[in-house]
Amino acid sequence: MKIGIGYDVHELKKGAKFIVGGVEIESNYGCISHSDGDALTHAVIDSILGATCKGDIGQHFPPEDDKYKDLSSLNLLEKTIEIISDFKIINIDCTFVAQTPVLNPYRYSIEKKLSDCCKISPNQINVKFKTEEKLGFTGEIKGVKAIAICLLQEK
Repeated sequence: MKIGIGYDVHELKKGAKFIVGGVEIESNYGCISHSDGDALTHAVIDSILGATCKGDIGQHFPPEDDKYKDLSSLNLLEKTIEIISDFKIINIDCTFVAQTPVLNPYRYSIEKKLSDCCKISPNQINVKFKTEEKLGFTGEIKGVKAIAICLLQEK
C-alpha cells in the first residue's frame, strides 16, 4: 500500500473560468493558471504521483510547455493514471477551500468526473468543501487551495 498527499493553490481573478474537479462553476471569480486552474484536480494528481514516488505535476506537465496551455486538468489526470498503471487506486479524499461560491450542489458531479478519469467507482472518492471563515487569502477571495490524499495498492 502507498499513500500520497497533494496540495495546490491558485490565485483568483474576476472574470476568469472557475473549474473544480473538471466542473465549470458559475462564479464572478476564476483561477489564474497555465492550464485550466483546477486546483482540486491538480492536488489529486500530486497525491497520486507522490504515492508512487513518481515526482509531481510540474515534472510531468511543466507549465513552460505550451502543449499544456489551457488544457483541461482532467486530461492531465488521465495521463497520470497511465503513468501509474502498475497501481490501483483504493480511495481518494480531498478538500477544496474557497470562500465563495457555495460548492456543495456540485459535489456529485465533481466526484463522478474525477472517478471516471481515475477509472474507479464514485464511492472511492470523497470531496469536501470548506471556507476559512473570511480569514487568509481564501477568506479574502484572493485565491483557492486544495488538499488531497490517496491510497494506492500495487497490482
